[in-house]
Amino acid sequence: MIKLTNIKFKYLLILSLIIILCSILIYSKSNTELEYNEAIGGDFALTNQYGVINTLDSFKNKYSLIFFGFTNCDMICPTSLNNMSLLYNKLSKKQKDNLNMIFVTIDPQRDNPERLKQYLANFSAPITGLTGSKKAINLVKENYKIYAQKADIGQNKLTINHSSFIYLLNKEGKFIDHVGHDFEIDMLYDKLNNIL
Repeated sequence: MIKLTNIKFKYLLILSLIIILCSILIYSKSNTELEYNEAIGGDFALTNQYGVINTLDSFKNKYSLIFFGFTNCDMICPTSLNNMSLLYNKLSKKQKDNLNMIFVTIDPQRDNPERLKQYLANFSAPITGLTGSKKAINLVKENYKIYAQKADIGQNKLTINHSSFIYLLNKEGKFIDHVGHDFEIDMLYDKLNNIL
């Protein structure tokens, strides 16, 4: 076994600390300029709950929180949208004016614009609901890396097992971060409070 002298040990310790510090500086995100990830996201053309076609450009010049789910979801989707609403209500008017809240259905066969309108009326935040053809929704799921698989739960009932992240997009519509559906409201509030 090789014994390190005190000088060599101190040298290695200092070198290790410098490497760790440099790694933190390189990979940390600043509060005001979060880096975006080109691998997730992309344009779309979907219909909102009022029958108007929305594209990614419709939401630019504001940050966006976007969640993918479906209106017949029993727990995850209403919990996520409720938490998004609670978060939204904590923001100042100026911050609210700088944030889009978006819900994209992964169940376009059942979630037409009228259904989305009725469903989203249950939440206190102004959430834009989006739906479209099966082809259009499949493309969005692919671009945003959304897992969704129909599952038979018996008694002629179907559910959809799906990923449940809430995405944060920057003002150019680029993906910059995500949280789980059960996120801590204060944690995401602090993040938004620094950028909005």
